[in-house]
Amino acid sequence: MNLDGVTLFVSDLEAELRFWRDFLGCASGETWPAQQVVRAGTVDLLLDGTREHKDVRGIELRFRCERAHIEALVAAAPGLGVPVVRPAKDYGGPLGFEAALRSPAGCLVVLHAG
Repeated sequence: MNLDGVTLFVSDLEAELRFWRDFLGCASGETWPAQQVVRAGTVDLLLDGTREHKDVRGIELRFRCERAHIEALVAAAPGLGVPVVRPAKDYGGPLGFEAALRSPAGCLVVLHAG
């Protein structure tokens, strides 16, 4: 399993872009409505101003792993008291097959095979 991206949930996307891109010099990446990727070396940082996940505190961590590993973790999660936020399936997005869990600290942890 490799960490390949982090989502930072933001209230002011333009201010975050000024900090990450303009001040720190991170490269610009893909753009969507209320979202912008900036690249810090090999890790993508998604600045997410959509407010779709109002109950998430702070960040989303994305881990690339094998589909079988995702399925096994999602199957084991309820028995360990780990909340499954999105069940494992192919959502058709750039991450491909994925699932999302919530950490004890409230962070969203996305496992994807894309």
